[in-house]
Amino acid sequence: MVWLVLLTLVSLACVVDHALLSAEQRGWIYYRRRRAKSGSVGIACTPVVDIFQPSRQILIEQQERDRVVLIQAEIGDGENPEG
Repeated sequence: MVWLVLLTLVSLACVVDHALLSAEQRGWIYYRRRRAKSGSVGIACTPVVDIFQPSRQILIEQQERDRVVLIQAEIGDGENPEG
């Protein structure tokens, strides 16, 4: 009887795996063969991370300001980056 239950569970797992691979092939989900774009998960998790790591948001804002100052300094129409 145990073998029958085990065989049924393995068969069910194979059927579910095949169905998920089929859905992945159609582009409905990411399952085993294809990976999601690395940025898509990060973008979705950003608000959650910001709640638990507020210093991360401050760092991102500072990096953006530094990038803008650098670009403005390169094109010559920004304020002096030294002060």
